[in-house]
Amino acid sequence: MSCNKCKNERCSCKDSALTIGSSFSNDPTVCPPNSEPCTEVFSMECICYDGEDIAELNIKKGDRLEEILQKLVLAVRYPDCSVFENSALCQSPLNVTFTNITASSFIISWDAVSAATDYQVEFKLVTDLTWTSTVTIPTTSATIIGLVVDSIYDVRVKVNCPGDTCYSLNYRIKTLES
Repeated sequence: MSCNKCKNERCSCKDSALTIGSSFSNDPTVCPPNSEPCTEVFSMECICYDGEDIAELNIKKGDRLEEILQKLVLAVRYPDCSVFENSALCQSPLNVTFTNITASSFIISWDAVSAATDYQVEFKLVTDLTWTSTVTIPTTSATIIGLVVDSIYDVRVKVNCPGDTCYSLNYRIKTLES
């Protein structure tokens, strides 16, 4: 299914090839000699849900697989922050992305949460026990600087709402070598 058939269009999705053999055998000891490979092209960003609506998680026909998986994991991990059909409630942010990853910084962005008053980005080296928080920000992106070169970090977004707090999934990124 092409990405323009999804209700949440991502027409910048880039397909990548998966190559498999063109012949198959029931006998695992027989391999077809000189078989030509065939190619199936797909991208997770372009796979869309085609089933019935799942109202509790606001999953609808045409939603992208990536967002559906985020909602399902968040529903298990943070059930109070996963009522996505009611925008008046505090919710976990979706579609967290990282860009401009360097040896000592990265830019993080996410979808806005309607009930949010502000956000914080929390990060830590994977070996650390405590999280470092950014200053409170009103926007849906932040530049994190001063990181250790060639290191792995856990990162999450904290959403502050009146009387409530929600978190994104935890993401793991690696800074570049210098």
